[in-house]
Amino acid sequence: MAMTSKELVFAVFIITMYLVLNCALNLLNRWALGLYGLRFPLVMTASHMIFGACALSPLMILNESYSSRHAHVIQNDWKGLSIIAVMNGFQIACNNASLTVMELSMNQVIRAAIPVLVALIAICVESKVPSKAEVACLAVISIGVMLAVWEESKNAVLGIVLTVVSSVMQSIQMSVTGRLMSGKSGKLNSFQMTFYTGPIAFATLLPFAFITEFNIFVESVTN
Repeated sequence: MAMTSKELVFAVFIITMYLVLNCALNLLNRWALGLYGLRFPLVMTASHMIFGACALSPLMILNESYSSRHAHVIQNDWKGLSIIAVMNGFQIACNNASLTVMELSMNQVIRAAIPVLVALIAICVESKVPSKAEVACLAVISIGVMLAVWEESKNAVLGIVLTVVSSVMQSIQMSVTGRLMSGKSGKLNSFQMTFYTGPIAFATLLPFAFITEFNIFVESVTN
């Protein structure tokens, strides 16, 4: 079914805003963690997770179309939501941690391989086989990423490992999210996904943040 002109404009707007905001967020994280000197990526990630859920709380509680579905969604999709929340929390934490030891440009080059990982996981999870044209494009991306990582591997091994782990977890999360957003409880939008997964991701990351970064965080705040 062909898109109307309004739908096309809206799609272009959404994609453009995603790219702009994503670039701005990555630059801000790199500045805060790598240049400004904040040394608590887990605390930042946990705060990010819970803030998103809190910001959406008025909409999700006061809007009848959302509030009437809470019990039904949690009862039917709690397993999938929990998996997504844990993976999302840890993949963002790993990505933020990588920015403390490597440049943002190399981080983004490695994460450019995410479409390749998503395609491979989709074959197993969703039984979706990419076309020949898609395979060719994915192969080019893979070769480019491997060459870049080979050159950088001598200088930032830890950053590369953290970014690769983050990319793999995000790829799995994206495949699971694709299935869940049209799961047993009906279609879930991005607001609902953020609202339901935020507290779980926060609770998952908080113990690790407390154990590894509490003293660093207190020292940074007091100074």
